[in-house]
Amino acid sequence: MLKDATSVLNKTQNIELYQILLDAQQKALDLQAENSELKKQIEDIKDMKDLESKIKRHPINTIVVLESDNNIKYCSVCWDSDRKLIQMMYRDASKWYRCRICSNSTDV
Repeated sequence: MLKDATSVLNKTQNIELYQILLDAQQKALDLQAENSELKKQIEDIKDMKDLESKIKRHPINTIVVLESDNNIKYCSVCWDSDRKLIQMMYRDASKWYRCRICSNSTDV
């Protein structure tokens, strides 16, 4: 609709009104971009809340697991501080888990 009005105004040679309409178009585009960004942020928050509901504390306090898969161990330090699921590395010979990001480690 703003495009149609701009083309009509362009023919009338009213420069001041034309500039006002161009400014309105730019504001509309800015609002669309902001709306898209806010929708993405809302979706990210919903995804994080969903993930948070699936996180369970492991008996070993330095580890968290997903409710659906207790076999994969994640670093509780990285989860608590950054909300990132970083899989713990397991050393079978020494029987310990270690985070490759923050170096959090624990014996089994």
